[in-house]
Amino acid sequence: VLLGDKSKLNTAAHNKEVMGELVNNNRQLHNYLGAVSREEVRKLEMQFAGVDGDMNAAKQEKKREAIELQMAQRELERRILRAPIDGVVTEVAIEPGEWAQPGKMVLHIVDTAKSFLEVNINLGDIYARDLKQNSKLEIQFKAGAKEIKKMGTVTFISPIADKSSSLVRVKIEFDNSDGAILLGMPATVLLPDLKTAAPALDS
Repeated sequence: VLLGDKSKLNTAAHNKEVMGELVNNNRQLHNYLGAVSREEVRKLEMQFAGVDGDMNAAKQEKKREAIELQMAQRELERRILRAPIDGVVTEVAIEPGEWAQPGKMVLHIVDTAKSFLEVNINLGDIYARDLKQNSKLEIQFKAGAKEIKKMGTVTFISPIADKSSSLVRVKIEFDNSDGAILLGMPATVLLPDLKTAAPALDS
């Protein structure tokens, strides 16, 4: 507010302009007509110097206020937390006014626009062996009696199968920008051709 208020500076500039004209006029009256004494001209010149000093002081004050504003803005910027992703805040770990310790979680943000689920598929399944990176698979989500279908893309196939169950972990990413799928909903992945169902581990 102080930085934006230039009334003091404007007043000082106006006074300097008026005083400058008054000094010049009186100099001319003294030099050409002798109508004003030299002492009176000197008094006016001293007053002009004072007014000029007031304007310079007002300018310096504005510069100081600008520097203080920049420092305050930088300090405020240091206290603003910016998430590296867009998402929804699902948990606030500290209370207002509480000191945030370095390295301690303060917010939990979930990006639901691009979601994924993981399924375990039997290594011996012929269709599972045909799966590869970027394969498209249909996913069915259960929301009570309602069924929601999404198309997903295989983004990861584990190179290691579980020794005891021969299951392979597969990660499938799907678009959830409409927010229709809540994380944790039960889901089923349909494999190609025979539409063999593989229950999802997590979504």
